[in-house]
Amino acid sequence: MNTLSKELTDLFVDDEKNSEMMNDDCYYRSYYSMAGYGKELTNMVVAFKEMDSYGGEDCGSEYWCVWEFTRGDEVARFKFEGWYASYDGATFEQVFEVNPVQKTITVWE
Repeated sequence: MNTLSKELTDLFVDDEKNSEMMNDDCYYRSYYSMAGYGKELTNMVVAFKEMDSYGGEDCGSEYWCVWEFTRGDEVARFKFEGWYASYDGATFEQVFEVNPVQKTITVWE
């Protein structure tokens, strides 16, 4: 775990603010604009962008997004997992560090 990973883990996982946010019904996309952690990440001189996401309307209740954070040569990626309901929006319940892994699958047609 690099220094950036440690700082982000402290920010996302161990922070009381995160506990409150995980129970909020806001979307991370809008949350990261400049509200919430966006301002703290900017102050830490950390660039961030969404790498992948799944969920929302017509996708069942599964909902997640992966964000990549960079500072100089350091890179950290975190996955935010939760659920989606059309009447309630998205709620994220856990966050953890991830790395991209390529997999080969067999499909029978």
